[in-house]
Amino acid sequence: MPSVGGHTERQPRIMIVDDDGILRENIAEILSETGYEIHQAITGEEAVNLIALESFDLIVTDIFMPDIDGIELIRKLLKRDNATRVLAMTGHSGDVDYLEVAEALGARHTLRKPFRSQELLDAVTQCLSELSIPLKES
Repeated sequence: MPSVGGHTERQPRIMIVDDDGILRENIAEILSETGYEIHQAITGEEAVNLIALESFDLIVTDIFMPDIDGIELIRKLLKRDNATRVLAMTGHSGDVDYLEVAEALGARHTLRKPFRSQELLDAVTQCLSELSIPLKES
């Protein structure tokens, strides 16, 4: 890791939470190739347990999952730590726009599935832009 002024800098830590294994792995691959430190959770409950043990700079979460859904996960995250950055995503469309709900609860950015790799990278960069750790350019 680069050292600047005697301080070792680290890459942003991102947790991806999605019960869709293929999508979760694809997102993990895109972000890890960009240089981010990636962790994965299959369920909202697993994410809550990981967050209790470790800190993350960004949580990328699906809205619709078994057990704890993305909306409840956002509530739990931001109740615990207002500085946590959340990127919410869903492919669901209907009478209620759950991405708007996620933003109202404090998600920094949202993505509607399916999305392109560059859209993901741009959203992650935007979510992390206020951090004082080095960011990978997309």
